[in-house]
Amino acid sequence: MKRKTAEKSALRRTTLNFAHAGGQLWGGPYREYRSVPGIEFDKVFRINMALEIRMPAELVVPTKDYGVPLTHLFNFALLEAGRRLLRGETVFVGCGYGHGRTGTLIAALYKLNREVLYLLRRGTFEDWAFYDPVLEARRGYRLEAIETPAQEAFVRGFDMRRLAQRLAFRARPSVVFDKRFWGL
Repeated sequence: MKRKTAEKSALRRTTLNFAHAGGQLWGGPYREYRSVPGIEFDKVFRINMALEIRMPAELVVPTKDYGVPLTHLFNFALLEAGRRLLRGETVFVGCGYGHGRTGTLIAALYKLNREVLYLLRRGTFEDWAFYDPVLEARRGYRLEAIETPAQEAFVRGFDMRRLAQRLAFRARPSVVFDKRFWGL
């Protein structure tokens, strides 16, 4: 029985390749952040999503278990994680078990990636037709990602246009001359 629990809570690397920049996104229980394979833990940008875990982190978004984070903190975490991934760095997102709150941020990063790629002309409008960031996170990270309907609604309804514009401009400054950037 213990083996199943330990196996279920292991760290996982997501399939997300943010804006094709080569950064790595990992998720899992926050207490296991030191065991990201092949990478020195002091070179990992850590985001702690758990209100109850008091451990060193570069960024803390205190969120109650089964809850949703405060919007302004979540905005900042998305922007900073996006910047780090654009630079090719490794980002680790964790909470108590690495499912709900971690999955919420990871699903939002999948959605943000889709927006940035669209602005950089690497995506098309048709890409959005059947896109669901929650399902994408469950496919690319873990099946248990995002535990409550409130977390699902939070990610699906989260407006990322401004964040995507900032990150797209950072990736390619000439994007401001594109109609898509301005929503025309």
